[in-house]
Amino acid sequence: MQKRLGPTAVVTSRHFLIPSPLASYSCHASTLVQLPSGDILVAWFAGSEEGAADTAIWGARCVSGHWHDPVLLADSSNLPHWNPVLFRSRSGTLFLFYKVGFDTRSWKTMVRVSNDDGVNWSIPKELVAGNIGGRGPSKNKPLELPDGTILAPGSSEQFLSPQSRVQRWEAFVDRSQDAGATWSLVSIPMNYDVLSGAEQFGAEGIIQPSLIYDSGEVIAFLRSTEGFVYRSRSIDAGRQWSLAKPLCVPHNNSGIDAALIGRTIYLVLNPVSDTSGSPSRTPLCVMSSRDRGDTWQLVRTLENTPGEYSYPAVIAVGSSLLLTYTWQRLNIVYCRLQIEDDEVDVF
Repeated sequence: MQKRLGPTAVVTSRHFLIPSPLASYSCHASTLVQLPSGDILVAWFAGSEEGAADTAIWGARCVSGHWHDPVLLADSSNLPHWNPVLFRSRSGTLFLFYKVGFDTRSWKTMVRVSNDDGVNWSIPKELVAGNIGGRGPSKNKPLELPDGTILAPGSSEQFLSPQSRVQRWEAFVDRSQDAGATWSLVSIPMNYDVLSGAEQFGAEGIIQPSLIYDSGEVIAFLRSTEGFVYRSRSIDAGRQWSLAKPLCVPHNNSGIDAALIGRTIYLVLNPVSDTSGSPSRTPLCVMSSRDRGDTWQLVRTLENTPGEYSYPAVIAVGSSLLLTYTWQRLNIVYCRLQIEDDEVDVF
């Protein structure tokens, strides 16, 4: 007798959030949160194209299984908007973080908060006054630890020098111990001497961490320029991080996100290593690990036809994964996966 290990997933709900996308419309970088009422709130940026001055932050809400039409959540005049992140603290504050600026080097991180789960929002303000380059979460949701510390997974993308044509990608975690009022940055270390992504991407390094917390340890999974997902760990609530190192998971330098159900980590990504210079963003898959990321199994392929299916966001609700992702830059898909643990005796 032996064990057959590895969860499977059944899609129990799937929905396009934009009812009638236009040919001149582009959307990307979604985020989601489930509220105590059971409502689901999703946000993304959209406009004529990524980086255009008319991009803004939009959102849609699901109430009792019915998705309402998108509404405008944030729009600063004549500035591109990027990478919204939704997060609800245990104290009941709902945060909407997002970037504004014409490129990643000039990003400012803005934040709005709501104390009634998104019915009303505060006036936008800078998360860290005067910062250029972006503090706080760069793509993925913050993590609240048992002691109330909030960890926001962030990154920066800056040129090595004014004359350089190569960007240095650096990951960090912003820590807040006062419910998000102030933040302190802790870098995730990386050995930049061994990287090779500069020629292909014009950049080298790691960005956009995704955080999970398991039995006192915080684990960061990171997007990289190196063809593989990277991992870093902290055993002191995010005050210090181990050197980021590659995992066995192929990766195409696109967005990833992770969630935890029980002791199983679920990672959503495009698991392909593409060195052609035009990284493929298909297929989009869910993978799982029961050993904190050392080994992985395929759980479900969400998309596998030609096109772009990217920048997933995922949260765990009971034994389900709720996730959103970019669909061909024309729409945002929401889906719910019911996880079925198929650890059985095999004779």
